Amino acid sequence: MAALPYMQLYVADYLADTMHLNVDQHGAYLLLIMNYWQTGKPLLDNDQRLQCVCRTSAEHWQEIRPALEEFFTIKDGYWYHNRLDKDLEKVKSKSESARKAAEKRHKPTPEKPTSCERNANAEQSDMRTASHTDTDTDTNTDIDKQQGSASSDASPAESEKPAGARDFPTKDGKTFALPEQFVQELKSAYPRIDVEYQLQKARLWLIANPGRQKTQRGMTRFLNNWMGNQKPTAEVHPIQSRHNGFDERDYSEGLIEGVPDGVANF
Repeated sequence: MAALPYMQLYVADYLADTMHLNVDQHGAYLLLIMNYWQTGKPLLDNDQRLQCVCRTSAEHWQEIRPALEEFFTIKDGYWYHNRLDKDLEKVKSKSESARKAAEKRHKPTPEKPTSCERNANAEQSDMRTASHTDTDTDTNTDIDKQQGSASSDASPAESEKPAGARDFPTKDGKTFALPEQFVQELKSAYPRIDVEYQLQKARLWLIANPGRQKTQRGMTRFLNNWMGNQKPTAEVHPIQSRHNGFDERDYSEGLIEGVPDGVANF
């Protein structure tokens, strides 16, 4: 997830929980949670890295570390912060909803057939019905059975894919049909990337930039590089901590109504 421009700071809760900290510990704690928010993931439990985040020396870090550990849950080599994890999950959910809404707005609406087209289709259907004989009916029944059997063999995932969604334009004027096996390998190699969404973006990028389209042989390398350049979605760890009860509190009291996000509201 990209770095966020601002983070929520619950002033009343912060002051209540940190009354026992001195000025050095306050500064270190704020730097830790800001780094946590900006990267969108837990802090690595590495003294050298944490000391650098806090802009302090190794000796000073060892002095202030015990006071800071109580605000985090240290597990599996990482420092987790319950409140920040919940706030990051809310931001992620809001961003995903906005993305889906944008896709829905820009989805093309299928054109309805005109009255002339409907009449022509009806006439063709009547002609086909009138030309059928008993022999044709038997033959068509066998064909329908074969087609029905072939359709039942197709996997549900393949039947749900829109036509052309896996066809990528190439510089020779043709299209490259991406194998399903390669898609599964991408999902296995990049588990924290929305591969289906990124494939759609890559395909649209190639359509919009015909001068930078790839060859048939270079398409899989291009898509692999594309995935490698995407920022992974942060994992949220619902770890229990000493902070609790803030979900039931009303933080809107005293705020001015109608002020947009990102603008001072006091």
